[in-house]
Parts: sequence; structure tokens; C-alpha cells
Amino acid sequence: MRPRNSQLENWIRMKEGAVTLVFTDVVRSTVLLYGTGSIIYMRAIRSYRRRAKQLVESLHGQVIDTSGDAVFAAFHSAAEAFRFAQSIIEDPGDEQVRLRAGIHHGLVHANADGLFGKAVHFGARLAESCADSEIWASDAAKHELEGESPELAREIDWRRCDQDALEGIPGVHTIWRARAADSARADGPPLGSE
Repeated sequence: MRPRNSQLENWIRMKEGAVTLVFTDVVRSTVLLYGTGSIIYMRAIRSYRRRAKQLVESLHGQVIDTSGDAVFAAFHSAAEAFRFAQSIIEDPGDEQVRLRAGIHHGLVHANADGLFGKAVHFGARLAESCADSEIWASDAAKHELEGESPELAREIDWRRCDQDALEGIPGVHTIWRARAADSARADGPPLGSE
């Protein structure tokens, strides 16, 4: 469910329009749909959306949209955005669902349809570039996290990737693959956990 426009505008204004955006989507969703059938697929997607909504709310963010098999959320805190991305990838609410996430920090604007602006498109394209169970963060998102929560930023295994293949976005961009430092294990802890 999308927040009412006036609520969203007020929420965005609290940070003068600069927020951290997270886009998640289901990896190989068509394979999942055809492999399980429509009813089981929709149950899995509903479980994933329910889990995402609960996590976003617990981290003081806003769910902006849940079109198709994607979840688009915004956070005032970069640390909360990274925690959401890691947590939803580790536990998407249904064991059949595999996710990827893109995180970007930037200026956005709110209208009756949700959020818009270059930052929204950049974050969406970033998520589309990820592989299974990956989190890709923009340089802006990494920088915001380092300024806000240096301890959490140090716990992340950052892998730099200069990317020029973000659809429709000109230039070469510094992108970071973000993983919890010990997430080489499949059961690695969420970002920032003890």
C-alpha cells in the first residue's frame, strides 16, 4: 500500500528531499511462475510483500510501490536502508523467492503517483543490474552510509565495479557490491548484527 500523497510529501520534506531508496525484485520470477503455477506464485509474492512491508515499517521507512514482483521503499537513514536490503534478501518471506536489491541516495520529489526524479530511475536501473542475492549500492549510497554509520559501513565487504551499462543513464558510474563481511557463508548475519 502506497502512503497518501500528502503524507509522503511531508515525509520527504523532513529530509529536504534527500532519501535512501531501495529497489528489490524477484530473480527469475518467470521461471518461478511457470515452475510453481499462478496460485503458488502469488502466495509466494504476497508473503514477500508482507515481509518487506513489515521490515520497512520496523526500520521507519516508507513502502512507495509494490508493482509486479518489485518492492520500492525509501528511508531517511542509509543504515536502515542497508539493513532492510540485507534482511529481505536473507529472508524474503517465502523460501522459493530469491531477491536482488539496488540502493541509491539522492533527491526525490513526491506527487500523487509516488516518488519521481533522476534518483528513482538510477536506483531502479541499479537493481536491474544485480545478480541473484546481490546488493548493489551507488557511490552516493555508500558515501551516505559512511557518514551516517561508519561502524556499519566498516562491517560491509565492498567490491567496487565501474559500471556504464545502466540502461538509459549516460556515463560511467561507481557501483559497490555490498555484502556483510562474513556473508561468504549462506547463513551470514544481517548487516550490523552482532
